[in-house]
Amino acid sequence: MGKQRLFINRQVAAGITVVFLSLPCWGASSGPDCSGIQRWPTQTTKVRLAEFGFTADQLDDTKTKTELVATMPVKGKAGTDTVYQQVYRIHFLTNSGEPVNVMTTTLANDEECSAGLVSIALIAKELSH
Repeated sequence: MGKQRLFINRQVAAGITVVFLSLPCWGASSGPDCSGIQRWPTQTTKVRLAEFGFTADQLDDTKTKTELVATMPVKGKAGTDTVYQQVYRIHFLTNSGEPVNVMTTTLANDEECSAGLVSIALIAKELSH
């Protein structure tokens, strides 16, 4: 059991390492920046946070921050109906001061940010420097 757990932990660590090492290359691709507070990724995520137990009226909009972490073309060639998969880090703050951090992946094209929402992940704990 211990060897199997160690093997799985190594696989997970290797996968995470590959993702983070590839982010600088992935982020270098062009595409729309939809990181404004009134833009699709933030507003859709805010609505979907109810599934995690946070309602929109519990969140302080004035302290919300959205950051485009990575973008990568997944369909088409740059400048010609390209669809991009994008990763955003969104930091919400509740009215009581509790941080709510999420990572979300969305689909966008050169004309609109709302081509699709892929997933939302709530970050339970985060280490920062």
